[in-house]
Amino acid sequence: MPLADGNHGPPPLRSEEFPMGFPWITGVLRDKLDSANAIYIFLAAFCFWLSTLDVGWSIENPGRSYLWNIEDCQMLIAAAYFVLFHSCIRGSERKKLTALLTNRRAFESLAGYCQDDHDHLPWSHTNEDGKVVFDTSKEAAYPKLFCERFASILADGAGVPDSHLNQELHSNSVNVDARVATNKQPRGRKLPPLLSEFDNVKTVRSLSADEPALSDKRTLTQPYHGIPVGSKLLRWAKAKRGQAGEDNAVFEFLEYTDLFRSLLNWQELLFIL
Repeated sequence: MPLADGNHGPPPLRSEEFPMGFPWITGVLRDKLDSANAIYIFLAAFCFWLSTLDVGWSIENPGRSYLWNIEDCQMLIAAAYFVLFHSCIRGSERKKLTALLTNRRAFESLAGYCQDDHDHLPWSHTNEDGKVVFDTSKEAAYPKLFCERFASILADGAGVPDSHLNQELHSNSVNVDARVATNKQPRGRKLPPLLSEFDNVKTVRSLSADEPALSDKRTLTQPYHGIPVGSKLLRWAKAKRGQAGEDNAVFEFLEYTDLFRSLLNWQELLFIL
């Protein structure tokens, strides 16, 4: 149906009866449906596999998303925890029903419904540079309060002390506030991450033949001249010909913070659709 100003919203492609898409849709829209459905089915199978390894996972999507009606996801729901909450009680300015499907029971603490004891921004749309922008897109960025509570649950599962977590969460509070205020998740590194990934850069000089043992992701698989396992090789260079000690090489590593290393060890995965 056309909007009040004559603009048309995106056409519906699914329903409760046809969560995989209307069978009469063809062309480019059918290709998009098939691609999305393939991802959903693979994701469900992948999460089942992760559960067999006791690896934590979680999937976030709107509470009324037709994703939850797909048969493969229905089976996953039956084997996991389906957490529902209104985003406004987790820091959002609009009342949006959000669902979190996870195999970690600790995330049930996020569940809750709005009691309508506060005001909400309306759901509408605006015209920006000739394009219709729906308020739903402005809710794509996670509210700060939700991020803090999600991170707290992750840290608790990883055995990270609250004092350490709080220091990491608030060290870049001004930049975090700026990120949230835009209602966007900026690309690139213009704003620092919520949790610092790397601690420092270390340089090692050694014989060229004494190369570090690296994984396919260029991280150390065993300690190397005092650099701990898991540190990432940033760059390396051999001494130039004619220089003293030309059989030497310089290796430069990025070393992970203790907090980020703990989260990596816990292997908690968050899938955002």
